[in-house]
Amino acid sequence: MKNHKALKKILSEVKIYGDNQLIPIKEDLNLASFAFIDDYSFDKAAKFFTYLAEAIMNNCDFAFLDENMGEKNISSFCKATSKADLFVFIFLHKIKSNSLSNELITTFNQIIKPLSQNKPSVSLIFNNQIPADQIESNTILTFANDSLESIASSILFLSKEDPLEIIKYSEMTFKN
Repeated sequence: MKNHKALKKILSEVKIYGDNQLIPIKEDLNLASFAFIDDYSFDKAAKFFTYLAEAIMNNCDFAFLDENMGEKNISSFCKATSKADLFVFIFLHKIKSNSLSNELITTFNQIIKPLSQNKPSVSLIFNNQIPADQIESNTILTFANDSLESIASSILFLSKEDPLEIIKYSEMTFKN
């Protein structure tokens, strides 16, 4: 029950910007999902990919990215994901300073633009350290932290019509 309360709290605090018609993800779309990671976030990004693959029936390609991506790597990813209809980007960086933040955001956008190939994209920002209005994406969801509950709630937003209804139903199930 404690986890349900934590999840419900996180779900209620999620902010959605842009075109919310891209979520939940429609089952007939091919996805490409990229996780921008730092030295500390690989495991959380891997958990996100695992949860997403279990929650949706879509054809999905997954990859880990960092700010040191070269044009050759970006080009390879573009070729590998050319059949994707929707791109999902997740941001798990812990940013230490504003100057680093601005530089990193510029780098992220320089990677996102060619990777998304002018197709719709959804970005998930964990830790609220990147301003949503500075990421070039059609839909952006922000989460206060990168806890497993936040990662799980992001999957609910991507895969379900009304995540809060799921929590209400599961709470009723546990009470009976």
